[in-house]
Amino acid sequence: MMERVETVERVSFFKDGDVIILNDFEKIREGVALLGQFFWAFSCHDPKGVVMSGYREGAFFYCCPLPSPMSLEQRFKVNIIDLHLPEGMKVPSVFFDIRTEEDTRGVDLFSLPPQTVYYFLLNSQKIGIYFQRNRLLIASDWTHNSECVHVMRQLLPQICKFFKKRSSRAPRISFRLTFGGDPEFEMFDMRTRKIASASEIVHGGTLSSHEIGVDGAGYQVEIRPSPSAHIDKFVKNFRDILLRFSREYPEYTLSAQGNRYPLGGHIHLGISPTQEIVDLLDHWVGEKVVDLSGTARGSYKKLGAIERKPWGFEYRTPPAAIFLSPSVLRAVLKIIKRVIGAYCTRDGVALYPSDDEIRRLGIERDWKVLEDFVSNYHSFDKDVMKNWRIKVQKVYNIDLVFRDDWEDEVKSFVKELFFRKLSKRLTKRLSKQGIYRVVLFGLRRERGEVCSFPNHLFSVIDYAYFVDNGLPFGFPLSVRMPDEFTDEIKKKWSILVDDIMRELRRRVRSGE
Repeated sequence: MMERVETVERVSFFKDGDVIILNDFEKIREGVALLGQFFWAFSCHDPKGVVMSGYREGAFFYCCPLPSPMSLEQRFKVNIIDLHLPEGMKVPSVFFDIRTEEDTRGVDLFSLPPQTVYYFLLNSQKIGIYFQRNRLLIASDWTHNSECVHVMRQLLPQICKFFKKRSSRAPRISFRLTFGGDPEFEMFDMRTRKIASASEIVHGGTLSSHEIGVDGAGYQVEIRPSPSAHIDKFVKNFRDILLRFSREYPEYTLSAQGNRYPLGGHIHLGISPTQEIVDLLDHWVGEKVVDLSGTARGSYKKLGAIERKPWGFEYRTPPAAIFLSPSVLRAVLKIIKRVIGAYCTRDGVALYPSDDEIRRLGIERDWKVLEDFVSNYHSFDKDVMKNWRIKVQKVYNIDLVFRDDWEDEVKSFVKELFFRKLSKRLTKRLSKQGIYRVVLFGLRRERGEVCSFPNHLFSVIDYAYFVDNGLPFGFPLSVRMPDEFTDEIKKKWSILVDDIMRELRRRVRSGE
């Protein structure tokens, strides 16, 4: 029975001199025992991750689409082999399962050289294609469970006569790991110098297609860069979204502080997780960074936190801190790539980092970047934009807010008039004093024809109305909800807006 070898020095998918198990060992083990004399490498349910150079001498189950014989005939000599089982023997439906073109980016069969191809059918349904020259089998889900393996065992005498025995040396293994992520950050309002709730500001939601969205709770911003197998490309994708964020939300920056909201720095990895892979991630990265990104993570701060996905898995242990600067993110991803790459090739990798192993993997510089970052994290600026050298333009802006009952026509007219009369100079001076909003509110009918501030039309009532980072102005019902929006009402509002501007300028001069 095939088993993965784990020595004191290193762990690996492979056992020297024996077949290569690319993933899902327990599921594929019986199939390996049956087909091991014909193929060097086996993969199940995983179209990405480890790939054989030239796709030679491997059996891939439920990893790739199976094109029609007619489409293959354009490049290959196709022999259709119609297989039969003992009478009355049932085949589980899952045995016929194959990947579709939409849900995989597996082996590109049409990139293989012209050769003889054996196309296997069972009960008139396609179950596999064998490329004779490459000794490559692309098959349906033969290894899904013991029932499927039992069917394969019955078919093997009919199939194996078409297979060539594997060569004496295993094919070279190349490693391809796709990176993705959805780190969470606190949304920091640069005007109020306070953390804001992202759901009240960000347009995007929780869908993965929203590059700038919110997490499930709605408090944190989630940044979702497009995945890539190239680290520099993924880092660029992340920076591009930060640039977009700075354009769309110029009054805000992103913080990895994490003392108010829990901030995860989830990394998406396009490979099936094994317990050894998770342990490697914890020992090489997770244990070093799990305590970063503030005090709010609570139960989220734990080692071994993963979530399986159709494309691989999400490593949820790291905090958002690892996305705080491009050099740190690049170093973390390179360490992960080298460690998992060594595990998924014949080299193997030490379960715990050591100086010798760090040198052997060629990640000395990246390791130093990570260690320096962790050691000095307490003094590290938690402003993401600043660390990514994205200049956040200081924006001076005044929001006009209507509270209580207003006629829509009145609101539109007043808003247009207000911003026409509000100068950039006055806006800037108000912002510098910490005033970011003007609130127009309603006074009850029984109070009569009064306002809450000095004006040229109505009496003034002493009325306390608190507005955070703003100034309130109260108005009677007669101008907020007139029976008819006449020219006389418009004239009144022109006077009242002038009075508002006068009060704003007075506030600036007095510096209250």
